[in-house]
Amino acid sequence: MLTSKSGLKILSNALSLIGAIVFLVIFLDPKDQNLFKFDDWGNQWSTAYYQKHTATFKELIKQLQKGETDSTVLQLQNDWNDLEKRDRVYRLKRKLLFALSEELHRQKRYNELLKWSSEWRKIDDRDVDAIAFFYEALYRSKHKQPEGFNGLKLEWHRFPDSLTLVGFYSLALEERKIHDPTFETKKYDLRQAFIQKQWRKVVDSARKWKVRLYTGAPTTPMNDREYENYVDSHDNLKETWEVIHNYLKGETLDRYPAKHGLTPSQQAEYWIKEGAKTKTLFGKLHYAVSPQKPLVSKPLKPGLVTNTNNWSQLTLKLGPDTDALRIDLPPKIELQIDKVRIRMNTITHPVPLSQIKSKNMALVNNSLTTTSDRGRYFFVQMNGYLPHIRNEKDISIELVIHVPTRSGQIPLADFSLRIED
Repeated sequence: MLTSKSGLKILSNALSLIGAIVFLVIFLDPKDQNLFKFDDWGNQWSTAYYQKHTATFKELIKQLQKGETDSTVLQLQNDWNDLEKRDRVYRLKRKLLFALSEELHRQKRYNELLKWSSEWRKIDDRDVDAIAFFYEALYRSKHKQPEGFNGLKLEWHRFPDSLTLVGFYSLALEERKIHDPTFETKKYDLRQAFIQKQWRKVVDSARKWKVRLYTGAPTTPMNDREYENYVDSHDNLKETWEVIHNYLKGETLDRYPAKHGLTPSQQAEYWIKEGAKTKTLFGKLHYAVSPQKPLVSKPLKPGLVTNTNNWSQLTLKLGPDTDALRIDLPPKIELQIDKVRIRMNTITHPVPLSQIKSKNMALVNNSLTTTSDRGRYFFVQMNGYLPHIRNEKDISIELVIHVPTRSGQIPLADFSLRIED
């Protein structure tokens, strides 16, 4: 008989083991081949972990494409701060660092670019893109321009195939009016390689230019300010927003009338529930359910013809009732529009890019550049340039277009395009 403490402990452990075996026999199927496999669970956890970070990455890239950097900076400073090269998610972190650096450079925020390229180099001091952004930031600084230029020059000689270094070093040479025959030869070779590789993509994408004719100027608000103006330009909306705003501040609504069978408080509660907590959001929500759109034609697909001088033409017939054109760019190709003009017969009318409304495009260094790979378009107001059309006329929208690359801008004409339906 077991009377000692050690004996009782042995008996207790044995009974526990027997109970566990009985449980496995009764409740689990021993024929299940996946019963004792932990790899599947590990793979599922790893996939879910990566997918979560991928979703975050995609959302941050969308914000960067809009010029918004705050969320990306917070992500890099907090949740992704400790990610190292060995981590599976580092590939996404690197892409995010590159995209942030590009946007900071585009916005000429060189001090911040210097900070983040330095952080990037601490993680991976051999990353050529990080090195390129670092010396470019130095070159753009007031007191370290020589150091930056020498760094770009030295690193380009070490990594002559780096498109990022080629782009920055090329601009620096142009600004300093320095001719480097070796560099120019390499740059030409890289450009020709890009054209050869991307020719088919450019040709196929450029066939997808579309034009819509508007009768009545397009009234779709394009930004937050225009949505607020949309509210202020309609007395009933202006009053409804006052009701919502005063309700949010806890003020009395006695002076406002009931509408559609709803008291002022019920009106405010309805819109707040829909998400209208600011004038901009109220304008967006109201416009979504009751847009005031002009009459618009079905998409036209005029032939795009590019001549050797890099002027591209979209030719179409225009009637006296057409007030504006919406020009949709082809998807999945980055484009830069440097000039726009309207031609009728021998008369041309230049259109200032600063006066053009656009979607998913931005005015950068006096050029209209795509900021997303889809949904890019711009409007050309016709009544200000051709107000005396009485009959249908042939007109052309003429554009100077470049394909931006990290090694410089390539004229569309260099792809030898002649695109017709």
